[in-house]
Amino acid sequence: MWRVIDSTSSPTGALCGEAGFSAAPASVPRKIYDSEHSKPVLKELFAQDPNRFQKFSREFVSPDDPSVTFLLDFSKNPITEPIFNTLLDLHINTSEGRAVLHVALRNFNEFKISEAGVDEVGNVLAYMKEITEARDLVAHFVSNVDGTHLAETLRLCDPETTLFVIASKTFTTQKTITNATSARDWFLTFAKDKAHVAKHFVALSTNMKAITSWRTLFPLVRDRPFDCPRHQLDNFEQLLRGAHGMDKHFKIAPLEQNLLVLATIGIWSYDFYSAQTHFADYFQQDDMESNGKSVTKDDRRINYHTGGADHLRCGGHQRPALVPPTLHQGTKLVLPDFLAPAASHNPIAYSLHHRILLSNFFAQPEALAFGKTEEVRKSKVFEGNCPSNSITFPVLTPAALGALIVLYEHEIFTQDEIGVEFGKVLVKNTLVQLNKPEDIVNHDSSTTGLIHYYLKHRKE
Repeated sequence: MWRVIDSTSSPTGALCGEAGFSAAPASVPRKIYDSEHSKPVLKELFAQDPNRFQKFSREFVSPDDPSVTFLLDFSKNPITEPIFNTLLDLHINTSEGRAVLHVALRNFNEFKISEAGVDEVGNVLAYMKEITEARDLVAHFVSNVDGTHLAETLRLCDPETTLFVIASKTFTTQKTITNATSARDWFLTFAKDKAHVAKHFVALSTNMKAITSWRTLFPLVRDRPFDCPRHQLDNFEQLLRGAHGMDKHFKIAPLEQNLLVLATIGIWSYDFYSAQTHFADYFQQDDMESNGKSVTKDDRRINYHTGGADHLRCGGHQRPALVPPTLHQGTKLVLPDFLAPAASHNPIAYSLHHRILLSNFFAQPEALAFGKTEEVRKSKVFEGNCPSNSITFPVLTPAALGALIVLYEHEIFTQDEIGVEFGKVLVKNTLVQLNKPEDIVNHDSSTTGLIHYYLKHRKE
């Protein structure tokens, strides 16, 4: 898989063909930007320093399990040693001034965490194991407030054997509570008696008061939930252990050897080069609501880019040849993260398929960095000097996946910026006006016209 960072700035600079630079942020000494930003030409940097790969790559070995290991190569980024050393001086996120308890969800009695509820983690995991061992389970996930998503999922469910797990940090998130209430109403059309609700609904939340009508499972996480892929519980524990190993690395590894250097590379990319970050779907909201502000915490207007829209795709689905031409020849700065295992779980044709995939994994970052300039026609030239990161590991196990997820989780955490609730407030105010035309007030003519059209054509 690969994660891309693309620039939306005007093409005025020299990195990656014609992609441009933005103004240096105040948090990084302007001197280093002014003196170094024009120097990073990747072909020259590699030619000048045979040890560049050794200097700008890090190998992670889990403190708990040596088999959980991977290599991060960030040498194909526009950095020099002075730039890198300056980036290491950046301070960590302190925007919300409260405990970050993601680590408690995968803590195996090694971190001493005094926050309320932490001592319940072990009991909850044991309970999860109990209910999942009771029978074969089929998991469905509803995350969209679009009623079609819930309706089509419920058609697959038997109310007598369905357990609903409602996950909401505050238990006030509109779309989550709307879906939960509609699911409960659907359940009661069959169960008839509200007494059965407690047997079929559990809640994951911090708001005990708001969920008195539901059965409480785990009121702990006070920040964005640790979003884990859909694994059976035996693999889920291994995923948590891999995640915990990365937590320990983040906590104890010296900064210059810490894989969180990936976060500093991200800051260098989108703050200096007008880039945007792109992640897997379950990180998209996290990163976009954490980063991308236009005013600093001390109320100064920002004159550089901060964060962007996020997506990640399976590299083998990209056409042509893993990386589209826009990454090689386009006007946007694109910084991919390439991820690939050394071994496949399905080595068909004596691993021929996997070797083809890996040939792209090795060749595409090289092509992006060094390009091809000997063509007669300019339209066929690949200018190179396009940065990338590469992460490779022996095989994708649940523990390795947990470590990789937490690597990016901590990257987002170190860059986090304070958020606002304005959009949610506006949505609530608009919702109460969607009953009849005379309710529509305090909107511009465009929004008012759109609501009138909806009211004219809606069907209940």
